[in-house]
Amino acid sequence: MQSRDRVNSGHNPDFSTPNVETDERWSVSFDESFEWHLSPLVADGVVFVPSRSDHRLYAFDAASGDERWHFDVDDYILFTPCLHGKTIYVIDESNTVTAISTDTGDERWTTEIPSEWGPRLRGAPTTDGDRVYICATTPFTVYSLDTDTGDEAWHTEFEGDFGMKPAVVDETVYVTRPDSVVALDSETGDEQSRFNTDRRIVTPPSIDDDQLYVVAVSELVAFDLENGDSNWTLELDTTDWNERSGTVGRRTPLAVDDDAVYVPYLTPGSELYRTDNSILVAINKDGEERWTVETEEEIQSGLSVGDGAVHAASDHGVFAFETEDGNRRWHVETDTEKPFPGTTPVLVDDAVYVGVGETLYALGG
Repeated sequence: MQSRDRVNSGHNPDFSTPNVETDERWSVSFDESFEWHLSPLVADGVVFVPSRSDHRLYAFDAASGDERWHFDVDDYILFTPCLHGKTIYVIDESNTVTAISTDTGDERWTTEIPSEWGPRLRGAPTTDGDRVYICATTPFTVYSLDTDTGDEAWHTEFEGDFGMKPAVVDETVYVTRPDSVVALDSETGDEQSRFNTDRRIVTPPSIDDDQLYVVAVSELVAFDLENGDSNWTLELDTTDWNERSGTVGRRTPLAVDDDAVYVPYLTPGSELYRTDNSILVAINKDGEERWTVETEEEIQSGLSVGDGAVHAASDHGVFAFETEDGNRRWHVETDTEKPFPGTTPVLVDDAVYVGVGETLYALGG
């Protein structure tokens, strides 16, 4: 599975790890110029690592950490790739989408997105197996590419600017506008409906069976997936953070499992990018707050949920909290001096794969 599934839930119901301190299985360290801006992906026994520092996509054996292959991308890798089957799709700063074989690291195809103003692509790609969906800016445009050939199937243009990682459910693609989520027909790109807010949306849409969730400035909003109505909102205590940056969740995607929604954010009064504390809150599907935990670490990674625990990373470690009550299940401290956020933990089988500092870790007791 990949680090963020196509509905942006971060949930792996098949993950299983013992309720004990998690040990390191193996680790791979990169050179000092390496920085974890993008999350790894895992599929079919391979860990894929996109590197901005050397414009490479690496493939490591998930069991041993040995490198299988690497692919040199023409330019700066902008976002975490997406994958389906035996192909991984990478976006770079030259407005190019490259499809790469996960088995061999060979290029399958490349497609350049038209641009008159330099880099246009915005937000990680999403695929449903038949198409790859990508958001571009100036003007805001959603592109649908054929996964086999890279040919454009359709594009839909909007007034203004915005866009983050799309979500795909059944035959509908959900993309963010400044104050709404737009539902598009996956076959034609025609607009089907809108989910409107009166505040700026700062997270990609996360979707479960019947609700769509976004953070709009400092509110968590749950929409009815069928009729687009707002079912409930919950105000997050982030006043000071919002006065300076206007956002709460741009760097911290939501996670959703069968029972709750999980939101990490910096504590009020924190500095813009540096803080000693974060807050993690769990909200039941009816909008009732389940629990709130103030952590001793800064959470700016995405969240992953599995086996009754929500997982996150800081710049000094990886930790898991019980989904039922917020109690800490385990914490692994890493040895790094780099003040950069850890990546979204990837939960596969009985292992956790995560990047912290300049190192990729495979954890599992």
